[in-house]
Amino acid sequence: MMPVVVFTLEGREISIQRERKNESTTLLAVYIDGYIKGQWSLPDREGFDPIVEKVWCKKTSRLYSHQKKKKLEKKFGKRRLREILPSVDAESFYYLPHFGSSRTLIGQYKKLDGLKIVTIGYNNSRMPLEKTEVKDAPAANA
Repeated sequence: MMPVVVFTLEGREISIQRERKNESTTLLAVYIDGYIKGQWSLPDREGFDPIVEKVWCKKTSRLYSHQKKKKLEKKFGKRRLREILPSVDAESFYYLPHFGSSRTLIGQYKKLDGLKIVTIGYNNSRMPLEKTEVKDAPAANA
């Protein structure tokens, strides 16, 4: 049984579910209106959904690794390298529909305005928060 938390943001349903990545690792998958679509991961792709920027995990990658850049700078010099390869410092970014840890997810979601929790529960037994009650623990006989 994997936990599920459902939020609403800007009229959209955002559900977060713990899922298995492999045999020993889990991650937090983020569904938007019940879907994860690959076309949403790149901002310049047709069909990109702007809400992804708020709720998915942003990843950046450099075109040249730090080590490769240092080797090129040593070979050509900093000034000459920038003349030859003006994109040596360029970065690209994309969005992942999952978070590896709850700490990064919570940190990002704390900053969102208008985020409301709808339900908390498990896969098929999600309960609305309005109906959820905390019952007192039974008194222990002393």
